[in-house]
Amino acid sequence: MQRVKREEATGSQRVKITDRHQKLPRQFASKFLKNSDNTTDLLQFLYLHFLAKADAKVETLVSNATSCSKKAFNGQPSQNVFALRSGHKEANTWLFLHAQHAMQNGCNAVLVASPDTGVLLSGLVLSVT
Repeated sequence: MQRVKREEATGSQRVKITDRHQKLPRQFASKFLKNSDNTTDLLQFLYLHFLAKADAKVETLVSNATSCSKKAFNGQPSQNVFALRSGHKEANTWLFLHAQHAMQNGCNAVLVASPDTGVLLSGLVLSVT
């Protein structure tokens, strides 16, 4: 309900991203991103685009709000990674879920760089558990 009121108060406009050549709305941060439907659609568009364009030489994980897919470097079709499914909306949770998955699957180290204090605190808590 608060999100709907905020969208009404800011005068945000609904814009559907359908093509990678589509121009960004003029007021991208102030109007476009304040509309939750725009943000959801943009993230889904980026998810599908990144999955389609993943480098064939690198194993790539691409996540959206409901799932995570792996595009293997050996040319195999993308696969869902069920261990990385999460109902959490916060990026912090997804970030560290992916870091933990990488460590459990042979990665020696994970470096997380972020100006977000929440990411720092989450990382400190998880590093001692």
